[in-house]
Amino acid sequence: KIRSRQTLSDREIGLLGATKIPIYKILNVASAMNSAVASTQANKYADIIAKDILYSYINDLFDMVVASTSGSDFMHGEKGKQYMAGITESRRQVNRMKSNNFEELSRYVDMVRETQLYERMLVANMSPALAESMRYAGSLR
Repeated sequence: KIRSRQTLSDREIGLLGATKIPIYKILNVASAMNSAVASTQANKYADIIAKDILYSYINDLFDMVVASTSGSDFMHGEKGKQYMAGITESRRQVNRMKSNNFEELSRYVDMVRETQLYERMLVANMSPALAESMRYAGSLR
C-alpha cells in the first residue's frame, strides 16, 4: 500500500498507533529500496514491533489489575503488599525486555544504514554504464 500510495485502513492505522516505533516511516523508506532488502527488513522489524506491542499490552494489563484491586481490603494487608511487590517486579522485568527490544532495533537500524552506505560507495565506484543499468533496473519495480 505504501508503494502504491493507497489509503490505510482503520485497522492499519490502529497498528501504527500501537507502538512508539515509527513503523510507517521505516516501511516507507524500505519500500524505496530493493524489494528483497525491503522484505528482509520488514520481517526483522515485524518481530521487534510485535514485541513492543506485546510489552505495551502487558503493561496495560498490569495497570488494569492494579486499578481493579486497589480498593480492596486484601491490598491493605501483608499479602496485598506482597502481591503489589510481585506486580512491580514483573512490570520492571517487562520494561527491561522492552528496553532491550529498542536496543535491538537501534542496532538493526545501524546495520541497515551501514549497508546502505556501502551500497552507495559501491555504486559510486562502478562504471557509469553499469550504474545507469542498475538505476534503470531499480526503476522497473
